[in-house]
Parts: sequence; C-alpha cells; structure tokens
Amino acid sequence: MKLTQKIRIYPIKEQEQLLWILSEKCRLIFNFVLAQRIQDWKDNKKKTKEQRNYITYEDQSKSLPLLKERYPEYKWVYSKVLQMTLEKLKRDYTSFFSKLKKGDTTARPPGFKGKKYFFTLC
Repeated sequence: MKLTQKIRIYPIKEQEQLLWILSEKCRLIFNFVLAQRIQDWKDNKKKTKEQRNYITYEDQSKSLPLLKERYPEYKWVYSKVLQMTLEKLKRDYTSFFSKLKKGDTTARPPGFKGKKYFFTLC
C-alpha cells in the first residue's frame, strides 16, 4: 500500500525565494516557541507538582493572532502553516517524553533549528 507520493517541483527564482522566506519565518516561530517552552519549564520546575502549569500547544496557538499583530511581516504567512509548525514542536516533545518513559538514555529534547533548516508546508 502506497501512503505517500513524492512530487518534484521546479520553482522559478522568485518562487524559490518566497519558499525560503516562508521557511525562515516558520523556523523563527519554531525557535521562538521552543524558547518559550524551555523558559516555562525552568520557571515551573521550582514549583510543587500541584502548582505547575506548563504551556501547551493550545496556549501557543491562541497567541498566534497577537504575534501577527505585533510582527506585521507574519501577516502574509497562512495561519495553518504556523499552526503546523507548532504541531511539529508538539510531536517532537511527545516523542521525546515517550522515549524517556521507555527508559531510553539517548533521548534528547527538541533543539533549535539552524539557518539552513527547511520546513515543508505540510
């Protein structure tokens, strides 16, 4: 059974430039929300288990309209694309925590993405 299909695209220079700009916006959002989660974890680890309230995908997703208002260069990026970027981080953390529960000592938390990292649109 074939579940995926690779499609080769041949963008012109302007389209390729737009794809890289879009990818850079998604990378910056990923790194920004990752930094938020790391800071939130540092703040909450000092509290008791009953007082802890970690930031979630839903919290960060609700803040996207505010981010678009604050940074107008994100207005042209579709909301769904930004939400998928947040979902990617959520899946990365889910995978990390499931590996930890299974006792995998090589499990590492999600890291920041570098300049040439390319996010796909789906």
